[in-house]
Amino acid sequence: MLQKYKQRAVKIIFAGYIFVVMIITQFPIKLPFKIDITKVQYNLVPFYFLIKRIEALREASRAGYNIKEYLLPTFEIIFKTFGYNIILFLPFGFLLPIIRKDCPLKKVTYYSFSFSLCIEVLQLISMIMTNNSGRCFDIDDIIANTIGGIVGFYFCIISKRLLMLIFKGVDL
Repeated sequence: MLQKYKQRAVKIIFAGYIFVVMIITQFPIKLPFKIDITKVQYNLVPFYFLIKRIEALREASRAGYNIKEYLLPTFEIIFKTFGYNIILFLPFGFLLPIIRKDCPLKKVTYYSFSFSLCIEVLQLISMIMTNNSGRCFDIDDIIANTIGGIVGFYFCIISKRLLMLIFKGVDL
């Protein structure tokens, strides 16, 4: 009976997490609705942002600038670009195997990718319908989110194993 309540609690937490992710990634939606595809922003080249940052550092170095002062801001921007998306999807990869008992890495990767793709497509639709240039369809976000789901999956596996070691013989 207690296991049933635990499972229900995890499902509620997961639903709340999905709700929060949708708020973070989709809002605010600016009104009025006006279809305009001229200001749509997108990136379909994997790691394009990272490549451009490295190229900028090389150019600064060639121009004689001390690139050491540019390294920290560059790494900060890269972390914000990739790190936040990875962190955003850690709970997804962590909670999914708890909710669905038969959810190996392959499925977590697939679901992380699919959910991330849905988010990016919704952002694209929002961008087109509201003329909102605050969002961008970005393949790097999909890659980072999928990585976050995978890392979350491994955190789940490690956590389960640690709990089994700690509470060996105790029925949770």
